Amino acid sequence: MSEAKAPISLTLTIDKSASKVAIWVVAVMAVAIVGAFTACIVAKSAYDRADSADKRAEDMRMHANARFEELAAKFDKLERENRVTQERWNDLKVELVRRGIPVSDH
Repeated sequence: MSEAKAPISLTLTIDKSASKVAIWVVAVMAVAIVGAFTACIVAKSAYDRADSADKRAEDMRMHANARFEELAAKFDKLERENRVTQERWNDLKVELVRRGIPVSDH
């Protein structure tokens, strides 16, 4: 009977070892899946941040362009007003000189 017990004990030991190996394999696979999932989340987060930064940069460019166009329009208007004012001043100087009133630009 002692000989019969030895192979059974050896079989149980092999089965226990196989289950330990299987547990380790499943555990390593689970860790790998979790690691891959985490890497995907980190990559998605980095992509979203970069996309958000691109959108903010585009918004800033659009705002700067709109502000530049607004300032350019104001500058053009001021240039026209300055020309009109200068023409009126020149006309006024001519009229004053005709009437004998001395005029100086300084």
